[in-house]
Amino acid sequence: MDTGAIECSLKAPSALWSSPVAATPPGGTASVYFAATRVFSVSAATCTIQWTFSGGKTGTWDPLAYAIDATGEPLVLFGSNDPADTAYAVNAVTGAEVWRFKTANGGDSDIGSGLTISAPGANGFADGVAYVPSKDG
Repeated sequence: MDTGAIECSLKAPSALWSSPVAATPPGGTASVYFAATRVFSVSAATCTIQWTFSGGKTGTWDPLAYAIDATGEPLVLFGSNDPADTAYAVNAVTGAEVWRFKTANGGDSDIGSGLTISAPGANGFADGVAYVPSKDG
């Protein structure tokens, strides 16, 4: 749109805790992903919630990351806050959990900053890699 007018809007289900990320995943539609008490996907065309991930039963405030893995699966990646202290990868089209990695060695070990993604074949990792920063190192 050339006018700068609002095309659509959506009242978030809870307070937003991080910056959104926008992507058009293979097999999906143009979407915007948000982090709050749950991570959720919104259709850029209709401003409706497409899915909500609540598998971690905890929120995230770190920036979300978007990547496509070595098999071509589109992923939204993020870290959770205490007490889950876990990094998650969910399918960007369905919101289904693909993998999780618990970082905690005890205590408050939430993941307070975004995951850094290395694409498949880069930096010596044939399948790619997600670097997970956590308070416990």
